[in-house]
Amino acid sequence: MMPKKISNDHDAFEQPDWLDGMTNSHPHIRSKAFEGFMNAWQKPIYFYMRKLLVNHQDADDASQEVMIQVLKSIDTFQKKATFSTWLMTIAYHKAMDAMRKRKTHSWVSLDAANHAALSHLNEDALFDADEAETRLQAAISTLPPRQRQVFVLRYFDEYSFRKIAAITGKTEGALKASFHHASRKIRANVVLPA
Repeated sequence: MMPKKISNDHDAFEQPDWLDGMTNSHPHIRSKAFEGFMNAWQKPIYFYMRKLLVNHQDADDASQEVMIQVLKSIDTFQKKATFSTWLMTIAYHKAMDAMRKRKTHSWVSLDAANHAALSHLNEDALFDADEAETRLQAAISTLPPRQRQVFVLRYFDEYSFRKIAAITGKTEGALKASFHHASRKIRANVVLPA
């Protein structure tokens, strides 16, 4: 069962039906609740990670780390926010960790990084897109990690800056500036050849 649609701009704290079952002491109830969680969130978390990390294997690994962390930490969820905000906070930190792990210390030009990202996307059998989408994904992959996170959450997931602030722990002003810089860089790099 999918969680109830949560408005990105209001303080509605409706929680998913299966959430209480995830902390239940009865193994069968807990197992069913975890199944509900996986059915609702496995794909959205994977695709969030995929937008950020581009590579299928990296996204799959990071998604699994999120699911494991949720299982380990579910008892700490205090319901002072929506489950989705809590979950996306975990996903945000796992994505940042994954980007830091694979970050190289060599400097490359934006053109070289964009070309490498395009090549990587085109070689990926699980990535099927037209040229514009490929260029967009390549441009996103060249953004610094925090700009990439803010851009994906705002542009693709349509989260309010308020919700992104709750997820990232950053101020709305800082997030708006990051989104503005990311958008400007992407517009400059997503130019289709004539």
